Amino acid sequence: MHMTELSLCVDEGGKSYRIPIGNASVMSPALDAPSALVTVDVNTYVRKGKTAPAADRTGKDILLLAGNQYRLYGWKPGERLAFATQDASVSGVVHLTEGV
Repeated sequence: MHMTELSLCVDEGGKSYRIPIGNASVMSPALDAPSALVTVDVNTYVRKGKTAPAADRTGKDILLLAGNQYRLYGWKPGERLAFATQDASVSGVVHLTEGV
């Protein structure tokens, strides 16, 4: 039998975001925590940046596959994440919870 355990520390709330994405790159709020859990409902490119990062659909950025949950890290406090759908004609949602 195969069993998988998923563990998650529940916080006080207020650090989760629902980010609608479509044909243009969109940014998260500035992040305070050094990591975040991210779930996307469509294939989505992501990149980090200080002021106004823009995710790129040409394959230069990291591709997150739909239906998976990712623990992302590697930015400094105050930086943002930018997201763009893999297909410009598709829209979707990024669910981001920082600090877990």
